[in-house]
Amino acid sequence: MRRILENNPRREQVWRSGRALKRVGETYGPERTEVACDRALRFGAVSYKPVQNILKKELDLVPHPDDADASSDPINHDQVRGPTYYQH
Repeated sequence: MRRILENNPRREQVWRSGRALKRVGETYGPERTEVACDRALRFGAVSYKPVQNILKKELDLVPHPDDADASSDPINHDQVRGPTYYQH
């Protein structure tokens, strides 16, 4: 909501967007809406529509690539040369 307020100079449009975002939150629940808002903010969304689309397509239920576990094991097989291969 803060992003919507900051990027829209017209109070009427901000009011409508705020109400629409509230309706989206009531429809999908606060937890899913928070995840969708976080995801929408990552790519610079300035309206409620991207949040609504993320929720409709259930993208909030799929892990975001940036949230991948950093402690996971690297790919390890014969075709991976590694950083030492390119050093002379």
